[in-house]
Amino acid sequence: MTEAIKLLDIAEELVPDNAEIYYKKGNKYLLIGLYSDDKETNFLKAISLYEKAISLNGSHEKTLNNLGWSLVKLGQLYNNDKSIDLYTKAIAELDKALVLYPNKAESYLNEGEAYLELYRLLNTPKFKNLSTECFIRANDLQPGLANDLLGQLKSLPSS
Repeated sequence: MTEAIKLLDIAEELVPDNAEIYYKKGNKYLLIGLYSDDKETNFLKAISLYEKAISLNGSHEKTLNNLGWSLVKLGQLYNNDKSIDLYTKAIAELDKALVLYPNKAESYLNEGEAYLELYRLLNTPKFKNLSTECFIRANDLQPGLANDLLGQLKSLPSS
């Protein structure tokens, strides 16, 4: 993984205005974050790289989607008021992705996860309903994609 990052660093030096390079580097740090002990540092690095990619190309759906998901994963580490801000920002980024690409199941899935986390923190039925809607839409577009998360929602106590 670090070899790939080194190669992307070289590419960035050669072509510093290429959004795809920042997107791919962000993906590497996101993956490292998912499987390392230092999740926070790697998620923050991925978020920074995705934001740079978006500043160069604001209509790159995968970057918007991965930025949203990275924000959700970072929020899950904190599980406090800071998380609320991260989930809210994730939803805003995922909304942008869905405006540009309304048939992307992964964006609905990730937005649903952000709403689910808001529901867990705030116990506000509106967020549970929004999460359910997102997961159902994700399943409509890609059958079975959100089944596990829908199951989690159903197992949560009603407010």
